[in-house]
Amino acid sequence: MTWFHTTIKEKVPVILEQGLRTDPGQYEMTQTGSWAEEFYSVWPIFVSREPWSNEPGEEFLELDLRGLSLVADLPSLVDHGAYIDEGTMWWESGQEPEALKPYLEDGALGISMLLQPGSEASRAAIQTTETAAVIENISPERIRRARIEKYSGIFLGRSKNRREGSKNAKRYHVIGDNS
Repeated sequence: MTWFHTTIKEKVPVILEQGLRTDPGQYEMTQTGSWAEEFYSVWPIFVSREPWSNEPGEEFLELDLRGLSLVADLPSLVDHGAYIDEGTMWWESGQEPEALKPYLEDGALGISMLLQPGSEASRAAIQTTETAAVIENISPERIRRARIEKYSGIFLGRSKNRREGSKNAKRYHVIGDNS
């Protein structure tokens, strides 16, 4: 399955040459997601199943992530209503994501469960947000520029909370093969 990573145009040539790295010094982290740094062993590469953007001038990269370690995108789970308390994510009663319900105890689960590559809880979180965190480097051979049509309107995603508060987020449509 194809995944997408969004970056600024100026970084694309370096990424296409050197790949994407799990190096916290290489990327700026959003203020709203900076709290998650304490939970990841490395600063991950955040990816999504669909291209989306908040800013003009951003460019989309198409990624082949087969065989790489994916874990839950914790900031996106917060966008989906999760709260964080002492290493636990929890949802208010009746607000729990359907895919995560089997792994919740009283509406909560340990963040460590979400950060185990390939775990069922992590896969359910990825299904819920349609985003993931890659916890290993992505080589240049797995990356290419995505050919994108102009946005087709405000991106609402498949769940009501996806990137909530980001009213300028736009949905894009991938066109053809860019080989």
